[in-house]
Amino acid sequence: MNNRNPVLAGLVSVLLLILVFLSLHIASASQVAAGDGQQQLPEKNGHAVSLPLLFRSDWLSRCYAPETEYYQLLIPVPNKPEIDVYHSATITVTTAADTINGDVSSVPKLILNPGPDGIALREAITATNNDPGSYTILFSETLTGSTIYTGAEKNNDLPPLLSGGVIIDGDIDGDLAPDITLTSASELEYPVGIKIQSGANTLHALELQGYSIGVAIEPTRAITTYQGIAISDMVIRDSLVGINLGSGPDLNVRSSYNHFEDFSIINNEILVSQDGITFKLDNATGDRLDNVVIHNNNISITRKTDKASFGIQLMAGFGADSVENLILDVVITNNTIRGNPDQAIAVVSGAAGSGGNVIDGVILGANEILISDTNFSIDAGMLGISLITGEPGTDIINLNHELALYPQSNVIRNIDVIGNKIEGFDGRGIQVLGGCCGAQNNSIENINILKNQIQTSISSAEYDVTGILVRASGAWPDPQTAENVISGVVIQQNEIVLDAEMNLTDTHFMASAISINGQGGGAGGRANQVRDIWISLNQVESVVPAINLSGAWEGAKENVISNVNINCNFAANDPIYPLGDPGLKAIVLIGGMSGSTLNRVENVSLFHNDVAGIRD
Repeated sequence: MNNRNPVLAGLVSVLLLILVFLSLHIASASQVAAGDGQQQLPEKNGHAVSLPLLFRSDWLSRCYAPETEYYQLLIPVPNKPEIDVYHSATITVTTAADTINGDVSSVPKLILNPGPDGIALREAITATNNDPGSYTILFSETLTGSTIYTGAEKNNDLPPLLSGGVIIDGDIDGDLAPDITLTSASELEYPVGIKIQSGANTLHALELQGYSIGVAIEPTRAITTYQGIAISDMVIRDSLVGINLGSGPDLNVRSSYNHFEDFSIINNEILVSQDGITFKLDNATGDRLDNVVIHNNNISITRKTDKASFGIQLMAGFGADSVENLILDVVITNNTIRGNPDQAIAVVSGAAGSGGNVIDGVILGANEILISDTNFSIDAGMLGISLITGEPGTDIINLNHELALYPQSNVIRNIDVIGNKIEGFDGRGIQVLGGCCGAQNNSIENINILKNQIQTSISSAEYDVTGILVRASGAWPDPQTAENVISGVVIQQNEIVLDAEMNLTDTHFMASAISINGQGGGAGGRANQVRDIWISLNQVESVVPAINLSGAWEGAKENVISNVNINCNFAANDPIYPLGDPGLKAIVLIGGMSGSTLNRVENVSLFHNDVAGIRD
């Protein structure tokens, strides 16, 4: 017995040490959870939401999606285009008249023979077209504050920039603000302010008023290259469209192969009624757009009609036989979009029957989208940021079209949606949609949705309001919308607040803060997939479910959601809506409903999520 006492005493000592250590560890963890481990969100509806410590060291690697644990919010800030008036020969506009009465056969001859009223802007542009070279068109100090009424005499637009290498600089006093205004005095149905039909042109600090399109960029023929176009510090107001690139030289083009490269659209103020900035490779085949920067623009849309409207739009492929168009390396950062466009920022590959189009490599970062004056009947203010492959077929665009064509094999990949603020929408804050209404075999892959702030109030049960939506397809009963795939989506560290208006009686059954759908309803939906999704570290305060995975509904078949990680998310409360018995919870998994069959939600990982203070 005495020989065993030292051993027993040693064991007792070890056990006591273990108990003391555990007590200290639990006390320390409790202090962290109650103190430094909480983060305060801004007050909402009179109360603050406290976020518990989700980032304990033993959870860290499991909470983040692969290769995103140390992701830094590095949004590129592009340089402002250089406006160097001494780089080339200069032409000084000395009259606000919109006439040609000088010698415009060449730039030197115009300077020697400007006509009785001096050099007009129309004359300066015409002379550069007739005498190609590098020129800067300036304005005399005597014209400071002047308005040039274009098209007043002969009812036509200014001549386009055809020769390339031309700078038009309307900043007379050097304060980066327009000192010259161009206003349409034409009776044309769709007047254009300035048309660019060549490369290496810069527009700087002009105010354009009353045009159908403020600045239009259009090729004059197939197989052209426009490189190095900069538009900066412009003001475009009282127009339908601010800045538009439309690649097809006419609506019936079947082969174009144009190349648009190195575009900078920076520091412009655009106040229009339809579209702010649109880059559309439409009615064209084999067109390419790459290396585009759209930065620090202030866009306001006041939309009152049912015509589609966009704050900023990238589109590869629109229309029958518009195929194999390509958009690469686009940066859209620090823009502010206000008002009520359908879609504040839209990235669309393949619409209205087009196929084989690709958008690869887009950064959407630190943009502020403030939606107001929503109108469900005309889709005003419906979507914040939208990524779509395979919009409806040609029969949707033209109901009399003899042969309906549907979008196929379009691709969007490698998109970063980072650090954006989106408020006031009545549809979806961020949408990733893989096809609709007959679209087949379209794909979206490698999408990062990180650190965005999304907030709105649900005003009606009719609105399928969702903070972040990932849906493989939306369908009608006929034709089939099939085999569209979305894969590799990271939804991480977003803050989502969805309120309800006081008189709200219920919500749409799919409304949620984060929603993953295999099929958006309709008997024509078949074999669409969403796979390899990571939903982590998101902070949600919502009257509807925080996270909703639904395979399909309304007759759809064989749609699949698979390989989903739902980890370390925080939901401040259980949902109030939709009303039902039993009611939905904060995290919802539904294989299928409303007559849908053979749909699956599978291989889902759920851990370390906190709902109303209850973890796991």
